Parts: sequence; structure tokens; C-alpha cells
Amino acid sequence: MQTRLEKRFSAGFSLLAAYTFSKTITDVADGLWNQPAGDVRNWHCRACDRAVSSYDQPHRFVTNVTYELPLGKGKTFGSGWGGAPQLLLGSWQVNGILTLSKGMPLRFYVPQNTCFCFGGGQKPDSTGVNANLGSERTINRWFDTAQFRQPAQFTFGNLGRNIGTVRGDGAKVLDFSLFKSFRFREALEFEFRAEAFNLSNTPLFGDPGTTINTPQFGIVNAQENSPRQVQLGLKILF
Repeated sequence: MQTRLEKRFSAGFSLLAAYTFSKTITDVADGLWNQPAGDVRNWHCRACDRAVSSYDQPHRFVTNVTYELPLGKGKTFGSGWGGAPQLLLGSWQVNGILTLSKGMPLRFYVPQNTCFCFGGGQKPDSTGVNANLGSERTINRWFDTAQFRQPAQFTFGNLGRNIGTVRGDGAKVLDFSLFKSFRFREALEFEFRAEAFNLSNTPLFGDPGTTINTPQFGIVNAQENSPRQVQLGLKILF
């Protein structure tokens, strides 16, 4: 399902918001057959690797907003301003882009292939209990590691290719900017720009370790996005 809400520029305000609800199921997509042999559980059973794709993202919301503040010459408030009031308070514009999305499904591995099947690579066994920890999730315990086990020798393991119930971190990113124009004469204008990327300084954690019985199993030790970045600039239009 794809939805889109758009308000065209009027009264100094514009908005575009898009939301997507989806589920992507594959067996040979996302480069599966180009992956190392260990990524394919059973080369003789393509249907056995049918699962949510590695890029499955059930929820994704993106919105961008632009608003010219109603202050200064030609605006609702201060239309007759000049001098210092116009210089300090007039012709400001704010912009924002907000991205919210669900994390990608995780793929699990065993440290040693004891399948001895010459046709694929083992996956761990699942106990059947959902390993999602919900609000108790931390970077040191991203999921319940006790729900994954080494499979018996000469078996493929019963865990699917990708696990939709246990996912990586979802994006929560806000980019924000503030513009102000200074017109000195008709053919010369200065624009001050203050831009902040990841304004809330919210981390997007990397995927946890997904190889069972290893020290990093279930632990996040990386960050995917950058910390807050702020930049200032002055643009000359002539």
C-alpha cells in the first residue's frame, strides 16, 4: 500500500508526506544465487529458501516540509518593516525532512557447517519461540540468543533464510535547515543557511552479530549513520 499527501506551496507552506506498507517475499532475489555457498541452505530445494527478502521493509514514512515564516516585508506580520527589524526577523524559511522506517530482517549463521551435505550451508535451529525482546532490547542483547541452537549433524537446520520477527535497527532521522534572505538591491541578494543533519542525534545502529555460539552473537558494535552534523553557509545571488 502506497499513500501520498501533498500540499502545494501556498501561504508560504508546502508539505509532501509518503507512507508505504509492504511485504516482500523472495527465494532467489537480492543476489541469493551469487552469495557464497553458506548463504544457501539447500541448493537442491530453492523453495526451502523462500522467506521475506533482505530488503523487506513493512513500514516506511518520509515527509518534507517547507515554511516561509509570516514575518517581514510582504508577509502577514511586519509588512511595513525596514531597517533592523527586517534585517533580524524578516524573510526566514524553515525546512525539515523526517524519515521513519522499520529495520531489515536478519539472517543467521552457524560457525561451522556440520551438514556434510555437499549441497548447501546449515542454518541454526530455532526453538520456535519468538526471539524479539521488544522494549527490553539493548545493543548488548539485541534478541534472545537462547532461542537459536546448533543443528544436529547431517541436517540443514530449521531456521529460514531471513527472519522477519527479528530485525535490525529502524531509521529515525530528522534533517533540518533554516534560511534567511538579505536583499540589498534588486540584482544582489545574500542567503544565510544553517543546516543540521540528524538534528536529534539519533543513532542508527548496525546489525548485531548473527553467527551463533560466537562472542559477538546478538551484540551491536557499529553505527550506520553519522552523528549530528551542523553546517553554516552564506550564498550570494546576483
